[in-house]
Amino acid sequence: MRWQAAAALAAAAFAAGDFAAAAIAASGANPILDPEAAMAAVKITEIDPDNMWGYTLKAQLENKSTEKTYMFSVESASINGVQCDPMFASEVAAGKKANEEINFSTDTLEENGIVEYTDIELTFKVYDSNDWSADPVGKETIHVYPYGEENAVAFVREAQATDNVIIDNYSNNNNIIPQQGDYFQTEVAALFFY
Repeated sequence: MRWQAAAALAAAAFAAGDFAAAAIAASGANPILDPEAAMAAVKITEIDPDNMWGYTLKAQLENKSTEKTYMFSVESASINGVQCDPMFASEVAAGKKANEEINFSTDTLEENGIVEYTDIELTFKVYDSNDWSADPVGKETIHVYPYGEENAVAFVREAQATDNVIIDNYSNNNNIIPQQGDYFQTEVAALFFY
């Protein structure tokens, strides 16, 4: 119920152009990682769709440890069901808070027709910065619905005449999509598995 109310508040705030209120409502105005049990907390505080580095979620990170420096990272992310790799990892010293940005490159998403980000899924991982083999201090998957959960849509890619089917075994198709060169002018192919 808390998330339904938060989603409704987020949708109303986003529609009114109040991106900070939308983000706070989307995160339920509570830390994403359990504030009582966890040694760390993450709170989405603002949405900035026009950031110079791409679509951006602003986050407040809190290290509740008195002794250890923690690394906060996004282990996996997707927008509208399409996996993407945001630019985000940040160390926070023991007992400190940090305000950071989680940036998504919009170019590839826009090239594939994704221009409205209606469902942003993030898996946060917090771990000891000096012992990467230790169990994580916290790990949580959340969704941010800038327009409300009821308005979330999943991306669907339709097959194109220019696709090359490389495997067709009746249970899935794997297509190679011709792409233009990247920054280093190398040949690039996008693979879609479905």
